[in-house]
Amino acid sequence: MRPVEVTDEEIIAAGRSLVEQGRNVTGFALRQVIGSGAPNRLKTVWDQHQAQGVPQPEPRPLPEGIAGVLDRLEAQWSAQLRELALELHTLAHQAAEQALQAGRDQLHHDRQALEQELQDASQTVETLEQQIQKIQEERDGLRHELQQQATQIGTLQAQLEHAHQQVQTLTTEVQQEREQRTQAREQVARQEGELVALRKMQEEWAKSSNATPSPAIKKRSKASGSVSSSDQDS
Repeated sequence: MRPVEVTDEEIIAAGRSLVEQGRNVTGFALRQVIGSGAPNRLKTVWDQHQAQGVPQPEPRPLPEGIAGVLDRLEAQWSAQLRELALELHTLAHQAAEQALQAGRDQLHHDRQALEQELQDASQTVETLEQQIQKIQEERDGLRHELQQQATQIGTLQAQLEHAHQQVQTLTTEVQQEREQRTQAREQVARQEGELVALRKMQEEWAKSSNATPSPAIKKRSKASGSVSSSDQDS
């Protein structure tokens, strides 16, 4: 079942009734007067009516009895509100003091923690600086050792090159000596061949002539034998 549609005229009439009673015109107050309708729509229609500049009836004065009661209630409520305001102010001040003290305590705690962190960081930095100094000293020592080793390697390379040159020289000398020995052996072999030939000739001549060999042949034979002996010794 659809809700009953409230007309604008009903809403405006209800609003005027509330104004005449000295009440504030709200959506719920209009609904109480009308008995139905959405409070938002009721208030919107009334506000639009007010915006059109329709003159509102002046509120009726309250009876003297009601006005007196309202005055007494206002005085009582004013005193109570004043006491309540003072109490609230005191509580707010205490809460603010507590919050301020808590903030101070937290700030002090945070400051101590920060100082401790700074002290720890300073010690860490000092330790790192010492380690860096030690590493630099070790690096300098290694660099010095490397320089010494490089110098030693250069010296060893020079000595090795010199030794290599000496080996080459000795190899050349040995090769030359071998060649000389080979030549000497070949010469000895030739001389021995000649000596053998001379001896054969001497023997044949001695057999054929039964005479003593000439001094020249003896001298040549003797010279060939001495050369052969010296070559064999070398």
